Amino acid sequence: MQAMPPTLFLLLLLAAVSAALHSAPPAATAAQNIYEVLKFYGFPPGLIPKDVVTGFELNPNSGQFTVHMDTPCRFTAYNYNIQIKTQISGVIGEEEIKNLHGVQVNIFGFWIDIREVDMIEDGEEIEFTAGRTAVDLPAYYFFNIPQCGCGFDCGHGVAGDSS
Repeated sequence: MQAMPPTLFLLLLLAAVSAALHSAPPAATAAQNIYEVLKFYGFPPGLIPKDVVTGFELNPNSGQFTVHMDTPCRFTAYNYNIQIKTQISGVIGEEEIKNLHGVQVNIFGFWIDIREVDMIEDGEEIEFTAGRTAVDLPAYYFFNIPQCGCGFDCGHGVAGDSS
């Protein structure tokens, strides 16, 4: 068997490294990267409120993540009262978040943990699963990033929040 020319070997090595870099999620060591990671996995940015994230860790091999916030967050969005604790954790994969902890919705006066979030209908809707209940909402509802207290309607005329 004949040895590969050094320039061809280098070109193949560069192509392999480039492919590996493009198939891995962006580095997730700083708080601002949470929105890039959500986008990488097929989610809109509005799943995490702005101006409260202080840290974010992601294990790119397992998808295990933790989001740290400086304060708990509450707001009303699309007639649902949402409560987010100072730490959110779970496992993120392509268009799915499983084993979610730290996010709750108030249903009939009870705070219930949202455990799964899935992109469905070819990315047109997001399904939130809390207990045995699942709610589907249009993905475009989450193109904007909510704020604690006022959600998606912070005096900017965005429909959907009435807190």
